[in-house]
Amino acid sequence: MSRNRIVVSLLALHLVVGALVASVTPPKRLGDVHLPGLSSAFLAKELCSCLFVTGRSEAACKVYAHQSPQLATYSIDWNEKSVYASVAPVFGYGMYPHTAIYQGPKYGCVLH
Repeated sequence: MSRNRIVVSLLALHLVVGALVASVTPPKRLGDVHLPGLSSAFLAKELCSCLFVTGRSEAACKVYAHQSPQLATYSIDWNEKSVYASVAPVFGYGMYPHTAIYQGPKYGCVLH
């Protein structure tokens, strides 16, 4: 096997392994977009705003914040005026958790 062919093969292998690792590894910077994380953040923020800023019902807000595919699940804390959303919850804890909390009429709902 020639040296050039070995170098090209190793480069191709490196690219394939790098793509696989990148598809499984969560983002490390704020600007990186990762679909499951984006899905749970969107659901928490939109449900919180719909419920506590506009004052609509949970049924109406669930339709408003519908996603396809539905990756995230949520829970509402009516006392704290917050919405918690995550992907693939197991025993109450999920991946990519996000909480949106109502901060009042001036700021609305904010992701934490």
